[in-house]
Amino acid sequence: MSRYIYISIVLALVAILAGCNGNDARIKEYPKKVVGRWILQKQTSVVNALEEGAEKDTIVVLEDRQYRELSLKPAEIEYGPEGAYLLVFKDYADQIKLRKPGLWMFNHDTLVYMQMDSTVENKYAAVLTDTTMTLKGFIDYDDDGKTDDAYEGFYRKLIR
Repeated sequence: MSRYIYISIVLALVAILAGCNGNDARIKEYPKKVVGRWILQKQTSVVNALEEGAEKDTIVVLEDRQYRELSLKPAEIEYGPEGAYLLVFKDYADQIKLRKPGLWMFNHDTLVYMQMDSTVENKYAAVLTDTTMTLKGFIDYDDDGKTDDAYEGFYRKLIR
């Protein structure tokens, strides 16, 4: 009986370790998978989420409803293979309303953004498939120089 328990424990440990290695292999593909153009489908931000006593402001942007109210198309971000990105907001006449260039890199499963006009690094826990990306983290959403704003964004890759 104890022999079966021992074998079961060893098999369980092997399965756990194999699962971890599979996860690492998947994460190693992130820099290749992120290259291309992505469209923001949904974003939830809580400004001053980490500031005690500060007024919290929750912003939810949905691809369909909210962008019509803001007269903007959903945000697009393009990641180049050399580590540069460009975030663009356009109106419905395709006029660029906001353009934010920067640099990106992965540190394991963390996507790090360095905007050209900021000294703050925004870091996101990333989950990527071939066609979807989820980013979560505490960033400087309100441009106050502090990474105290909660962010969660869901993106869809544009296939052209």
